[in-house]
Amino acid sequence: MVHYLNSSSETIHAMVAVTMHATEPERVAIHASQILLQHDRSQPSAEAKITVKHSCGVPKDINLFTAASHMHSHGVYYTARASDGSVLYETKDWAEPAPGPSPRRVS
Repeated sequence: MVHYLNSSSETIHAMVAVTMHATEPERVAIHASQILLQHDRSQPSAEAKITVKHSCGVPKDINLFTAASHMHSHGVYYTARASDGSVLYETKDWAEPAPGPSPRRVS
């Protein structure tokens, strides 16, 4: 996730580059991926205060390396929980939420 803030009146040209190298499957010790959970069906009025809940199942155990929220100025609190109710990630910071938590196994 990358954001740029242009605080000048000049045009900026931003770029993000990622370099990957192929290898033989047997050399891969840990597979990595990202999971994006998005809920964008809520359309409250500007004055409304709502709570949005969304859940999804992950078909097998995973090692959670990090998590982050992305709610812009519309959100005031974000929490993600495991199926056992334990908190995986939470923040009240919509502008610059710190990534977290420490890596852990999630069932």
